[in-house]
Amino acid sequence: MATRLPEWIEPLRLAEKGVRLKGEIALSRMPRLGESLFDRSGQVSIDILFSKDVNGIPSAKGLVQARLQLLCQRCMAPMDLDINMELKLELLADEGVINRLKDFDPLYVATGPMSLAGLIEDELILTLPFAPRHTEGQCSLDAQTGVPSIQPVAPGSPFAVLSRLKNSK
Repeated sequence: MATRLPEWIEPLRLAEKGVRLKGEIALSRMPRLGESLFDRSGQVSIDILFSKDVNGIPSAKGLVQARLQLLCQRCMAPMDLDINMELKLELLADEGVINRLKDFDPLYVATGPMSLAGLIEDELILTLPFAPRHTEGQCSLDAQTGVPSIQPVAPGSPFAVLSRLKNSK
């Protein structure tokens, strides 16, 4: 059951308490990510467990899921990108400390609160492709030639409307 997520979090405190956050965040709350999107409507689902390992190292581990609508850079048409990202962050209070957990990305956190939407937004921005494109066969342009793969219908005479007007008198 998804619950209402807090707007601000203190990751180190959440790890101390072993808190699990599960719910949805509106894409509209992520303005920097929105600059790369074709459509800013929709939700991001998160399920993140903040905890400490046996050595007392705090971490955030979970799943982030979203369907983002981007603009294909080949045909300039909207396309969907499904995100199913495993989140594995080691929470570090000091930038001098090196990453101690294998396969975890470091997240330097201040002692004060941070935006949950901002944290998820940062992670989603890192997953975006540099030049989004439809998969092979779904793009309206041929990948090899750049020519539309669907042949457009030949337009009629631009004067056809005039001839109809002339005949209606």
